[in-house]
Amino acid sequence: MKKGITALILSFLVASAVFLLGCKNQGGLRAKINKDVVYEYTTDITTCEGLGNIPFSFDINGDRLLIFNRKYEIEEGTDRNIASWTICDLNNPSVAGELSEFHGSEEGKYVYFEDCRFTEDGKIYILEGDVLEDSSVNYYLDVALENGTLESRTPIETDGFFVDKPVILKDGYTAFTVGSSVYIYGPDGKKYDEVKQPEGFDVSDYSGGKIVDCGNSLILVDGKIKENKKREYAIYNRITKTLGPVCETELDIHNAGELTEDTFYICSVEKGFYEMKYGESGEIQTLGYKDSDLPIVTMGLVWDVKRMVLFVPGDEYVYKPMIYTKVNPEEVGEKTVITIGGPSYANMFLRPAVTEFNQKNKEYRIEIIDYYEENDSDFTAAMNAYRMDLLSGQGPDIIISDGYMDITNDLKTGVYEDMTPYMEAAGISSSDFLEQVEDVCCYDGKQYVYFPWFTVKGLCMTKPEFVNANQTLTIKEEVEFEKKYGIVGQGAMDCDRNELIMNSVLCSYRDYYNPDTGECNFDSDSFKEFLEWVATYPESLNEEQTYYSVQSQRKLFEENKVIYEEAPFKGFRNVYAEDMADFGGNAVIIGMPSKEGNKAGILYTDYILGINAGSSNKEGAFDFIKRFMTDEYYSNAAEFRSGSAFPAKKNKFDELCENMLDLPYVYGNSGELVKGKDYYYDNGNRVEIDPPSAERMEHYKELVLNSHGLVQFDTKMLMIIQEETTPYFAGDKTVDEVARIIQSRAEMYVKER
Repeated sequence: MKKGITALILSFLVASAVFLLGCKNQGGLRAKINKDVVYEYTTDITTCEGLGNIPFSFDINGDRLLIFNRKYEIEEGTDRNIASWTICDLNNPSVAGELSEFHGSEEGKYVYFEDCRFTEDGKIYILEGDVLEDSSVNYYLDVALENGTLESRTPIETDGFFVDKPVILKDGYTAFTVGSSVYIYGPDGKKYDEVKQPEGFDVSDYSGGKIVDCGNSLILVDGKIKENKKREYAIYNRITKTLGPVCETELDIHNAGELTEDTFYICSVEKGFYEMKYGESGEIQTLGYKDSDLPIVTMGLVWDVKRMVLFVPGDEYVYKPMIYTKVNPEEVGEKTVITIGGPSYANMFLRPAVTEFNQKNKEYRIEIIDYYEENDSDFTAAMNAYRMDLLSGQGPDIIISDGYMDITNDLKTGVYEDMTPYMEAAGISSSDFLEQVEDVCCYDGKQYVYFPWFTVKGLCMTKPEFVNANQTLTIKEEVEFEKKYGIVGQGAMDCDRNELIMNSVLCSYRDYYNPDTGECNFDSDSFKEFLEWVATYPESLNEEQTYYSVQSQRKLFEENKVIYEEAPFKGFRNVYAEDMADFGGNAVIIGMPSKEGNKAGILYTDYILGINAGSSNKEGAFDFIKRFMTDEYYSNAAEFRSGSAFPAKKNKFDELCENMLDLPYVYGNSGELVKGKDYYYDNGNRVEIDPPSAERMEHYKELVLNSHGLVQFDTKMLMIIQEETTPYFAGDKTVDEVARIIQSRAEMYVKER
């Protein structure tokens, strides 16, 4: 149960923010879709319950769509998959098909279903792997009827090896990657060919490589991404048994299939759909590509030349199947382009919402500017590029930032547009949201930003005897307890020096530095005491100092070998499960130890949305943002149903609290949300727990409502602390020397700003 925030933050140590006034955005072009091939959203496909959220495989036969998944049936000493599928009628997509299940053979100790697709006559091919007692594997090509009845089972004459994600190809052929070779087997189970991968290739799934079935050809895609950001591939002709030359592509090829005898399509996860043909030199050539209204992250396949099925990630982490139809690009109307972007990975959270908006909005189309991805996941470079775009007037219409970015000065200096008039026109008020959310999103009585979800950081769980009369725990008291019980440098569970510094900077930010006034107190006695406490902890934890077992953690508290552990307030369910596991539901939850002690925590959110004050498309930008303010959005969101985060709206927060007193939604064997008892794991054993009492729930609720502010920190200030404390921890400087140096550098930095 290793917790902590260090890993979440280390990649975000960046230069200090630049304070900018809003600049005129030159975006907002009304553009004709300039694509060779355009597909437009037509309708959703209804699937049956119990199938699971993410399809493991899929195929099309005529007008029938096969969606295949697998769930787990775990018994003592065994791990058996159950294959499950449904078949949808693409001419009647609103009617769900029946759920079928297939259990496979009984000979394997472990049974895995690797792939599934249609036979030519509409039955079901299933690729099954049975792991025997001696760890060898028997592979079978099963043929089943639509209802799951086994019709035939053909052994595949492998040598008992276990392979990485074998696949079913056209006409019942199968492909297995073993070492540097790809083995092709016929539908009779006998070896058809051995394809030697080009030198240096690795097409295994573990490496990120792919074997892509393209009818009578296979595209072997190497897993490595080269310095020029391209991948290498080679095309194998299954008829002539020949392998073409090594070529390069920028596409992340996910799957492919035949369109006509001479053309085929490729689904690229990040780029979309491409229609291709074979080049004379063995390469693939682009004939056309998809319109940007299609999903950015997707799985899919072409139904026929004019229609395709896409599996689009939705709000509930469910990949929803949808039908898109090819249209004449000249007949597609114009849309105003709205851009959304920011310097962090937060873009990923909004991609499903962008997809849905683009599908159904006839006036606007959103395009994502991914500064983080475009700058090789370097946050400093992404921040610089983002700020330069704002200065030049090319910044995104909708600004998205993650919860660690300090947006305070941007709120004050005109970077964000006041959303209050747009909210009032839509019948939305800032008072609809929780008070602490309103405090963060508003400045001078106006609302500039919004975030729909949040968690709470800076809370810890402890026993009643470690809490003072003010219901807090100070650093001085923590040190005294550690000395009393002989656990110096161990009282904070699963913490090393860097973890303690991070916790202090994030949750006790203003103890030593006030960003509003610029006042620094790093030469104070309290900061020196803090450093002396941190110095008693290890530089890094070894395996013996990391506690994963519930029993071991509970015993540590019972024997007074730890004082506190971080409370995982990512939602009521998280903290309740931890409370029950380690304290039997009797934990005292307070703020992290600090100079004066904290009673409450601080808010964190994955993403914050706002309108660029220089945007030419403010109404269109708000049209997207307001989606996250509606009751409909919350009711359909997985975070709300599973209780894994706190909603910003008052009425939905109250509803979530009420729901916690009933059986919650938990993820079932197939990944879908179902009603059931909550649980935690103890040494691999699932321990179910009843819903919390009304009294306990009220305690959790008060902790959330009493938490204020947003997790923010000045990364430059953090870097100064980390750099200058290193010689102190190494014994090369005294605590007084280090405190003076940090104070001097901090004051100089504040003046330079």
